[in-house]
Amino acid sequence: MANPERARSRWAALTIRLGVRGDAATAAQALGEQLIDAYTGPRRHHHDIGHVVEVLDAVDSLLGPSVPVEAELATWFHDAVYEGRAGDDERASALWAREVLGELGLDPALVERTAGLVEATVNHSCGPGDDIGEAFLDADLSVLGTDPVRYDTYVSAVRREYGHLDDQTWRTGRANVLTALLDRPRLFLSEAGRARWEDQARANMTRERRRLKAQ
Repeated sequence: MANPERARSRWAALTIRLGVRGDAATAAQALGEQLIDAYTGPRRHHHDIGHVVEVLDAVDSLLGPSVPVEAELATWFHDAVYEGRAGDDERASALWAREVLGELGLDPALVERTAGLVEATVNHSCGPGDDIGEAFLDADLSVLGTDPVRYDTYVSAVRREYGHLDDQTWRTGRANVLTALLDRPRLFLSEAGRARWEDQARANMTRERRRLKAQ
């Protein structure tokens, strides 16, 4: 897990960019702590505050120094609710974003755009020509394209999050997830993301699937 202080620094910088002041600034600081608490719960092993920081870094690498604030906000909220319920978790995270960001007095269009990006993680797809959405979604999956050691660490962390499943159920479900991903014509939507992570991600997932089937 990443040092929460780095996450706090990123959140503080984001609130400055958002221009929140006075009571809204105090509320934004409290919200940052709520988000950090959510990502440091006992069930968080991969989907933790370290994942948030990694995705923020990946978004930076794809979009450059002037990352749109909606991409940063979506990164903070995309796994804010995590109960292991695919689809429901993402929608609950988007709902939380709509509620609390609206209370900060942010532009409703920005709030809705942020929530829409969070909801896009359900199927990891966005509209054509949505460069920001593509970069955000690619950043969320960037761990798939890391080196084999980092990838195996990620897999072990996800396995711990599903510790309530017996080994056979885990292997079957995980293999199905890998197959669904590998069957996609492309894992990464942006050209930069595909060039950076696609080949390594497919090699990592193919290796993991082969290992699962051999167990």
